[in-house]
Order: sequence, then structure tokens, then C-alpha cells
Amino acid sequence: ARITDQLEMFPGRRGAGRIFYNQVKLSGKVPQICLLFGPSAAGGAYIPAFCDIVVMVEGNASMYLGSPRMAEMVIGEKVDLETMGGAKMHCSVSGCGDVLAKTEQEAIAYARKYLSYFPNNYAERGKVEAPKPPASFDKSIDELIPKNQNVPFDMYKLIERIIDEDSFCEVKKLFAPELITGLGRINGQSVGIIANQPRVKGGVLFHDSADKAAKFISLCDAFNIPLLFLADVPGFMIGTQVEKAGIIRHGAKMIFAMSEATVPKLTVIVRKAYGAGL
Repeated sequence: ARITDQLEMFPGRRGAGRIFYNQVKLSGKVPQICLLFGPSAAGGAYIPAFCDIVVMVEGNASMYLGSPRMAEMVIGEKVDLETMGGAKMHCSVSGCGDVLAKTEQEAIAYARKYLSYFPNNYAERGKVEAPKPPASFDKSIDELIPKNQNVPFDMYKLIERIIDEDSFCEVKKLFAPELITGLGRINGQSVGIIANQPRVKGGVLFHDSADKAAKFISLCDAFNIPLLFLADVPGFMIGTQVEKAGIIRHGAKMIFAMSEATVPKLTVIVRKAYGAGL
């Protein structure tokens, strides 16, 4: 990491520290997206972390503060690069990555689609495109949703029946999959979608899913994108394990973001919405 060479680089607004400073100042004012094609190590790992969204190429991209070699030398841990800070790990476990792309071309295509939902800056309204009917417009919603609340169903299929065809752009699909977050269009209008997924852990909220929701709500609020909630949630998870993980602290972030958001918010209670999970 050449720490001695970085002593005068990161502090304040000089040197590489200017990058961090500018990213923070631009946060919530213009969309920031990171396409990570290779390693991003040490202090450089914070550059993608400051972005609104990070797209990582599987097998090539990585993020870490200390390399596997450094970890072995300093703390005696033997670990390979993929386990330490690989793309799949960050997209599914740490949450530092938002999208796992198979190729660079796929990453670029995702970035273009993602940015199509956003205005150029926070002072503008979200982009509106020609409306399309939903892909499953001819299929009944009643047939999709079981009457028995204990029987799971696929929330993605409900989303398909609501939004414009081929307009869903998911964010953090692999991380905390009990909660679905993504961008879509309804009658051509950009909307942020937050939906519980009954097929994963019953749609119960955990500390990771609370963090996931909080960040996405704040992102949409910053850029004037209305929010649609599809609720089928028993509430927050309980028990010793989640209490030790700080579920109250993380849950408060979600509630704070929801309360702070000023964009239009619409909640559809699909079957149930209990406790603070609503």
C-alpha cells in the first residue's frame, strides 16, 4: 500500500484526498456510478464506496484495504483474493458491490440502463419515457398471490405485472435478497421499487436488508424519484443473533431514511405489513 508515500496525499483537500472531498460534495447532487474492472486496494477502495452504485466484474474486480499477502504478514490470516475482497463476496456478503457483471460489456450496458432513470442532477425531475404496458398485463394478480399468508410467492412476478415492460433495473440483487430494490417505470415515469420477497426468509427484515432499504430510499429521494413499496412483511427479525448484529441500530437507519424522504411514497400492502417493517 506504500503508506509512507501516502502521508501527504489523503488528508484535507490536497492530493488524492481531493477525490474523496469532491465525491462527498457531489453526493446527492449528481449521480455517481463506479464500474470496477480490476482491483481497488487500500485507500483507493473508498472511491467506489463513495459512489451511489458499484458494478463489479466477476473474476476481475476486487476491493480490499489490505491484500491477502498483507493479511498473512500482519495478522497471520491465510486467504485468497476472491474470499478477501472478490466481486462475488462484495456483491453478496459485504454489500459494497451492487451489481455483479459477467463481462465489462455487461457492466457498461447496466450503467447505461441505470443512468437512464436519473435526471442529470438533483435540481431536475426524473426522466420520462414513452409508456409501455406491463409484460404480464393479461395475467391476473389474484392468481399469483396465495390467500394463505404462510404460502410464499415470487414478488418479481408481481413487479412484472405492475411496471412497464422490460423496465426493471435491480440494485443489490445478491445482497439481502429477502428485500428487492430496483428502478422501474410506471407509465413512463421513473420509480424506485422496494418490495419484500416472501420466497426468501419469508420476507422478514434483517439488519442487512434494513441497510439496503435505507441507502436506496435516500438515493431515490436525492434525485426526485418517487417510491413504490410492495409490502408483504412479518416485521423485523428477532432473537439473540440479530440483536448482537445491531438490528435496532440498522433498523433505525431505514426508518430515518423513510421519514426524511420528501418524494411521493406509495405503499401497497400485498398481504401483510406488521410492526416497524411497514
